[in-house]
Amino acid sequence: MIPRATYRLQFRREFTFEMASEIVPYLAQLGISHIYASPILAARKGSAHGYDTVDYTRLNEELGGEEGFRKLVDRLKALGMPATDTLFERTNAGKYMTAENRVQPVCLLLSHTNGSGYEPEIFRNYRQFLAEAMKLMPFIMWKVKLHPQEGESFYREMGNAVYERLIFHPKDVSLEEAVKDADVVTTVFSTAGLESMIMDRPLIVAPATPRVQKFAWWPAMGGGTYAASAQEFQTQLTKLISDPDHRAQQLDQQRQFLSKSFANQGHAAEHIVDLLERYSDQPSSKTSSLLYAGNRNGPAVPSVR
Repeated sequence: MIPRATYRLQFRREFTFEMASEIVPYLAQLGISHIYASPILAARKGSAHGYDTVDYTRLNEELGGEEGFRKLVDRLKALGMPATDTLFERTNAGKYMTAENRVQPVCLLLSHTNGSGYEPEIFRNYRQFLAEAMKLMPFIMWKVKLHPQEGESFYREMGNAVYERLIFHPKDVSLEEAVKDADVVTTVFSTAGLESMIMDRPLIVAPATPRVQKFAWWPAMGGGTYAASAQEFQTQLTKLISDPDHRAQQLDQQRQFLSKSFANQGHAAEHIVDLLERYSDQPSSKTSSLLYAGNRNGPAVPSVR
């Protein structure tokens, strides 16, 4: 996506990844589509600018480290940006109605096992969880949407009892098409889960270990649910496909989460154009004060260097 408006953040000990996450909604309301930043790798202790890097292999812990950075990235992905406009428009028009009269309910796995190298414990738990869940629910049709950089090897290594029950969507099937085909969606912590909620599918994050919950923060705010075990997952999934009132309640909670987390749903691109047109008619000093000093429409924003 071509940036429509950018904003630079100067990270330092006094302005961390977590603090940046707090102003992302405000930047989205201003029409910012992309941010760029000062250096974020490990720098000299107390560095005010980050250019005195001491370790190019890890993120600066004073800024929040890997965990803080992942949360910031997830927050940026969650906020309303032009790329989500089409999904919101189609959802509002009822384009993602669940298929009726299925012989078997479909549970879609939004897979990203290509991340198992840097989070081995999470995916060891996932391997065990999936095998147990599939054994508990023989009535479910399990479909998989692989990450573009992911192959089937993780699942093949789980043995035929699991692998032969999985239906893998071809690479040329879009995420939108895969989600539209599903009744319930599950993921470990892929942000594609956010897109599935936009498309009005109930989401279950599983297995929701404490480590997973640090990455997938959405259920804590009403964006889907956590299932810590295969048994808990079975209970939730069964209710979602058999109890219309329960399903409607979860979808309503997800819509409330999206309403709070995504700015200008379905109209982000329009909002950016309108905002730029308004600012183009204002004196530069007034525009600068809105962007850099904070105002009554949002919190103070760190100055640009």
